[in-house]
Amino acid sequence: MAICFLFSMLGSSIVGLIKSQSAHACPWNMVHPNTLGSYIWDFSAKHGHCFPGGHASAGFILMTGYFVYRLEQPKRAYFYLFSGILLGFMMGWAQMMRGAHFLSHNLWTGWVVWAINILFYAICIHRFEFEKQVKQELT
Repeated sequence: MAICFLFSMLGSSIVGLIKSQSAHACPWNMVHPNTLGSYIWDFSAKHGHCFPGGHASAGFILMTGYFVYRLEQPKRAYFYLFSGILLGFMMGWAQMMRGAHFLSHNLWTGWVVWAINILFYAICIHRFEFEKQVKQELT
């Protein structure tokens, strides 16, 4: 379970790092009132630090549990997978309703967290299989 916590924190931290370097503006920074009482889109807004979605990443990091339990406990693994996807989209939806993110920001957040988990899983599963093979050869 400690590895799940570690990978979750790494995934969320990487999303935060990407967000801190991004120049993408939030929807609420791109809308300005005009003289007619309506709003116009300002696509030149450069306020930034809005991509990818940080709140959504807090939900999507639950997908890490899928990779932790995939081989040993498949039912628990799918619980974490579906819970992570659902919670990530719910938290992302709340931010979209506030005007903080576009849908694409949250979709990319889910993809980034998924890709990070796949990368760490590939590294770890290779290492664990190698250790298992060495133990079998020694016995």
